[in-house]
Amino acid sequence: HVNDILRKSIEELSKSTIAAQLYIAVLPFSSDVAVLHADESGSIFAPVRDWLKWLSASPSPYETNLARAQTNIRLVLDRASDFIDHFRGSDEASVLARRWASAAVVVISDGAHYLEGDEGAETSKDILGHVFFTLNRSENTDFAFVGIGDQADHESMTAWASEASDKQKDLA
Repeated sequence: HVNDILRKSIEELSKSTIAAQLYIAVLPFSSDVAVLHADESGSIFAPVRDWLKWLSASPSPYETNLARAQTNIRLVLDRASDFIDHFRGSDEASVLARRWASAAVVVISDGAHYLEGDEGAETSKDILGHVFFTLNRSENTDFAFVGIGDQADHESMTAWASEASDKQKDLA
């Protein structure tokens, strides 16, 4: 279940030696993308400790803020990249850290990309070009995908994911 994965991931990140330097945004998605806020500041990004506190107080934050529908992975990648790019240039980013050397987007999806439209269904295979353009337009941003459920398109997600550097592999 996505809520459990989100909660467990934040709990594990809070134990990490880099937890104090991590700022996280959570974007639930289906046909649309929502933005969750860990505190009252309205910031898209918040420290791990704020997310841990928020997730502990909320029964099912992911589903509470999003209606179930189709799975638009193309849109969530666009929005995540836009948020990172805009945030890096914002006044808020410079207050939180002197520099933003790298960012990561982790997509947890309980299904393959699927949108029903006037011209028929759009699937994971139909968006390869768009996905690669999005993944390559945001400098120093890594993309990872966690596919859950019977419908997850693991083959596409593996192809879309950024390749881990040797340093990242050593740390993992």
